[in-house]
Amino acid sequence: MTIVDLETAKMISVSCCAQVSYRKLDDSIEKARKIFDMLNIGSNVKPAHASPLEHQGTPMNVFESMPFFPSTWEEGITHVRRDGSLWSGNLRGWVQLRQLIPNEAKW
Repeated sequence: MTIVDLETAKMISVSCCAQVSYRKLDDSIEKARKIFDMLNIGSNVKPAHASPLEHQGTPMNVFESMPFFPSTWEEGITHVRRDGSLWSGNLRGWVQLRQLIPNEAKW
């Protein structure tokens, strides 16, 4: 078992999600760096392939927004539902890693 820091663990998780269509999963740090670099995360030159970053998340500090004040939301929260629950992408109560990446959507 290899112990890694949080950023390396995120990179490995993103790489494994990106490799889901491969026949053999390689969860090594070397393969993770190669796949992560190919996704162009944080690149302003090429469009990012950010969908593998939709599966990692961290718990929100505040789960509900009552009353509704978007200026008080923590980074990564994208919207609130009618019931007052906060969402980040398609995750309720969790901040999605994709939402923390600058320019994660190329419109």
